[in-house]
Amino acid sequence: MNFSHLLDDNTELVKKYYDLFVKWHKKINLMHIANYQQFIDKHVFDAWQACPLLASSQHIVDLGCGAGIPGLALAIVCPDIRFTLIDSRQKRISFCNHTIASLNLKNVHCIWARAESSECQKQIGLADTLVSRATWQLDDFLTIAYHYIDTMCGQVIAWKGPNWSVELIERPYDKQCWSLDQVSDYTLLSGEHRSLLQFHLISKK
Repeated sequence: MNFSHLLDDNTELVKKYYDLFVKWHKKINLMHIANYQQFIDKHVFDAWQACPLLASSQHIVDLGCGAGIPGLALAIVCPDIRFTLIDSRQKRISFCNHTIASLNLKNVHCIWARAESSECQKQIGLADTLVSRATWQLDDFLTIAYHYIDTMCGQVIAWKGPNWSVELIERPYDKQCWSLDQVSDYTLLSGEHRSLLQFHLISKK
């Protein structure tokens, strides 16, 4: 999918996001990025793969947001959706908060907490969409996400590498609660193969 039009419309914000990343990465370990083009291809465009799935989303929770991918990158191009970013590392949350303020984003807030904790779940409340990129095994992610989904048919979106199917064979998810409705395979400009998995909640125990 070509996201050049989104980048053209948001170049200033994305470039500022990158500049802040470079500055902070010198002090704390965020994630490896060689240059601006790699930041765009491997992280921003990768996050934006989920845009077509967010048409009905009102509140998105990013579990384990790291340096803001995918949640912060999505918030830039989805200003009408409310985003909550969670991470257990305070330095990463400090970076995300600084970036949100610098970019003047009004639709995002961050929480320093472990997503698995009941206190975090109570603080955030419920959402219609949960996202996470390469943070947990899928069965663990779905178990955690279960406590944040507010309605039947609430969706969970996971970014994975090409071997995601092996992961599900080795550690199956609860098919009584979740339905895997869509898998979108794509290739980054760098040649890396990725998959975007969309689950829907079908039952609450």
